[in-house]
Amino acid sequence: MSTMEKERTVTTAGTTAVRQAQLRRSTRKGGLKNRRGWNPWALLATRTAFGLLLLGIWEYVVKAEMVDPAFLPPPTEVYKWIVQAAQDGIIYTNLVATAIAMVLSFVIGSSAGILAGTFFGRFERVAAVVSPFLLFLNALPRVALAPLFILYLGITVWSKVAVGASIVFFVLLLNTLAGMRSVDADHTKLARLNRMSGSKIFWKITLPSAVPAIFAGLKLAAVYSLLGVVVSEMVASTDGLGQLIIYNTNTFQLPGVYGTLFILATLAMALTSLMNVIESRLLSWQQHGER
Repeated sequence: MSTMEKERTVTTAGTTAVRQAQLRRSTRKGGLKNRRGWNPWALLATRTAFGLLLLGIWEYVVKAEMVDPAFLPPPTEVYKWIVQAAQDGIIYTNLVATAIAMVLSFVIGSSAGILAGTFFGRFERVAAVVSPFLLFLNALPRVALAPLFILYLGITVWSKVAVGASIVFFVLLLNTLAGMRSVDADHTKLARLNRMSGSKIFWKITLPSAVPAIFAGLKLAAVYSLLGVVVSEMVASTDGLGQLIIYNTNTFQLPGVYGTLFILATLAMALTSLMNVIESRLLSWQQHGER
């Protein structure tokens, strides 16, 4: 090969390498736009405009008396109630009470669920014996058990935590088990051919493979913990957003009911977004591996 051909080959290889690096950077920067066809800011603006359109339709339907305002207050009245409740401090005290119970139920229920799922995934024979009883307990409507928890634990924060944790526990238990049982059999066979012990296969292959499923369960658990706490507050509680809904319903303050529901929906969306951010940060190794 001549000197000129060698230089041309080196130049071509260098150009190709630079081009590939540029493509990787552009893919990382514009990944959201390439996958969904949206620029993030344009998507945010479109969603905001769509939300305002829905609120405008809602306001018009009520003001035009197409719907009885006694059953569906307009958004402006709901907004006024939220502002007034925030000024009076009603929202903050009840929001803090609900948030504390929700965090406790999420932490306790998810920790216990992941540990139980890991244990049963490691010892399949034990899981085979216990699984019918777990399915029976999972079939029980935990919301209906709220009066029992209140009877045993009193009208305290722990009765609310018990309801939320009982829901979260089974979500994480089932997701952890499903993730551990979905491990590629070829990976396990290859590890055994390399004379890896059962414990090493579990800790280095099975459990890491279950992490995405566990995070999927955590995202569900964040919302379900809030659900369990609010339902318990609606049954019997001295504070909390659930109790605030019951109070406004009994006093026929529908703007307060819809305002509290809006706060709950916003809180649930914030929790889901937070879990998505944590998942993307902690599972970045998986995305790099796929590339």
